[in-house]
Amino acid sequence: MSPTLIKVDASLTGFTSVQCIRCGEEENINLDEKLNFLLSDGIFKGNESDDLIIEVENGIIDFDEICESELSSLESDYHICTSCLDDNEEIEKEF
Repeated sequence: MSPTLIKVDASLTGFTSVQCIRCGEEENINLDEKLNFLLSDGIFKGNESDDLIIEVENGIIDFDEICESELSSLESDYHICTSCLDDNEEIEKEF
């Protein structure tokens, strides 16, 4: 897009384990996530953008760190395992 701004369109596919929020059991989920973001060499000084902007230093792009961050975000979402989905028992709620 410019000498200091790169648009990245990628996919994150595979499997990862997540923890059920109800029973705590781990379950593998299938990943098929679209990753669309901009990489800026240094502080981004552009117009407002709807895209996620990741600032890098010295032109060094660490795709491992970007993917690990995306995985951490997905793993921290609320997941309910298939056993708990099939169980119709009421969940205790505290208000």
